[in-house]
Amino acid sequence: MGEVRRHFRDSAWSVKTPRSIKDRFLAVNAATTALAQDLGRAPTASELATHLELSREQVLEAIAARSSFQSGSLDKALADTTPP
Repeated sequence: MGEVRRHFRDSAWSVKTPRSIKDRFLAVNAATTALAQDLGRAPTASELATHLELSREQVLEAIAARSSFQSGSLDKALADTTPP
């Protein structure tokens, strides 16, 4: 059952992303929610890194991975730039 779940979790990403970055992405999202409640504002990358015991670069890489999870439509991008 775990392998089936992993397959669907991995195939949901529109760009091939290493497992370690996907796991970090999930951890950063959870930590962002938790820290935002504690701090009353959005946490900085440095605060997330300290909380997760990661480097700031690893946190920024995980945040950047968000764009790999949901891609935009190329047709929509063209439609938005075409004059009426």
